[in-house]
Amino acid sequence: VNTLLVLARSGEYSLIFQPLNLCELVTQVVEELRILYPSIVLVNIPEEFIIEGDPDSLKRVFINLLDNAIRSSQHQAEIKVGWKLNPGVIEISIEDQGVGIPPEHQPYIFDRFYRVDSARERQKGGSGLGLTLVKEIIHLHKGTITVKSEVGKGSCFIVCLSFIDGSIPQKNLS
Repeated sequence: VNTLLVLARSGEYSLIFQPLNLCELVTQVVEELRILYPSIVLVNIPEEFIIEGDPDSLKRVFINLLDNAIRSSQHQAEIKVGWKLNPGVIEISIEDQGVGIPPEHQPYIFDRFYRVDSARERQKGGSGLGLTLVKEIIHLHKGTITVKSEVGKGSCFIVCLSFIDGSIPQKNLS
């Protein structure tokens, strides 16, 4: 219901942007989900990375992406949360070893109510709205989200967000 309300109001949905430590936020989400799924691994995470963002909505993004990765993965298969710096942009990747998404479905996975396999997703609780909400929140943060996936090998969702100049601690640049 909350997802539907956010989507219905997305044209008027106002976020409260503030400087926030993205590393801390993602680490907190991972630690909370590790209670249920201990095979989530943080890779190359900096200690601190400051962006302008709405903490509640970004937390929802990473919970949703990790929840999808958990649901599509084999029991206790490793899920990697990785970090990569590009000029002016931080990339956060969430990579699973799950069932993967067929290429013909990939262009539509961010559309409202779209499900790759309706019967399977209904059994696992998917509504076809989670990735739509994720894309909307990332768009409101002036970022992007993409997917790379191969059937039988898994999926990798990549979130790109701009960071505040000077937010990279000097000790993390080496």
